[in-house]
Amino acid sequence: MRKGNFLSQIEKQNIFGEEVILSINPILCSYIALTYCILWGIKRKSLAQILLMMNEEKYKENRKFLEPLSFFASLSENQKDELAVNMMNVRYLKGKIVIDENEEVKNFYIIKEGCALVTEKNNFIYYLNAGDSFGDNYVLKTKRKLTVKVDSESLNCLFINKKHLKKILGNNSYNLVL
Repeated sequence: MRKGNFLSQIEKQNIFGEEVILSINPILCSYIALTYCILWGIKRKSLAQILLMMNEEKYKENRKFLEPLSFFASLSENQKDELAVNMMNVRYLKGKIVIDENEEVKNFYIIKEGCALVTEKNNFIYYLNAGDSFGDNYVLKTKRKLTVKVDSESLNCLFINKKHLKKILGNNSYNLVL
């Protein structure tokens, strides 16, 4: 409720208040229980510590995975650190099209586990496996449009937005080697 006006109703198993606990913004509305309910809460400091630990673990795992890949051999330690911090995990199930040749590629991916089938106009081109990357057309300065489809039970990848990747790599993107 804000200024006496009902804004919305929060149902079972929903989360609220995360904007306030993750920032320094003041609370702008009130929450009123309409029926008997049990709420779980967490203090800002506790959540911050949990998120910090999770981010540190994600960084260590990503950095360890990226280090031996030849694609990143020419990058500075700072660039590798930035990638490790900013890359997110994503999992796709068998048959899912990750990149469609008819759509703009918005992300750069590195396969952690699984296999992907690469096609062009429904014709087989090659397979991608753990350690391989895709969505790197701008880095390789190619206009070739390919479809990437999950060929294993699942495909686990690290990904980063193309614009963010460009920012991290700067003008050194031409030094990358597949």
